[in-house]
Amino acid sequence: MDRVIIFLPLAAPYYVFCHAAAETHNHLFFDCAYSFGIWTHVLSKCDVSRPLLPWSDFIFWVATNWKGNSLPVVILKLALQAVVYAIWRERNNRRFRNESLPPAVVFKGIVESIRLCLLSWKIPHTPSNSYIFPEWRLAS
Repeated sequence: MDRVIIFLPLAAPYYVFCHAAAETHNHLFFDCAYSFGIWTHVLSKCDVSRPLLPWSDFIFWVATNWKGNSLPVVILKLALQAVVYAIWRERNNRRFRNESLPPAVVFKGIVESIRLCLLSWKIPHTPSNSYIFPEWRLAS
């Protein structure tokens, strides 16, 4: 994306959500209020109360801290994938189809995709997993 301007200098370099800044990874996924709001809600839903970092620092933090296969870590990894995909899809819909969704609708779609994935798994009922069932509307 940052390289689009180098290879396609006639491509619109502005950011499709706020039209204010050059389109970079950091702005697309974190700096713009649109993306920032989505991240804030998703991380809160995942019980993460950490301020957002610049893109490269965030990816380093994820690689360092989200290790293992515990259910909370797996949900965080699902959330990361779902948010990146949803923001990129929304960016493309705005740029190429002239269609847009408000952040609340994108957030609901992210939550629902994570929830559907969780529903397909057999999650054991343990004390450490108990909060997940009501939080993600899973049958207990």
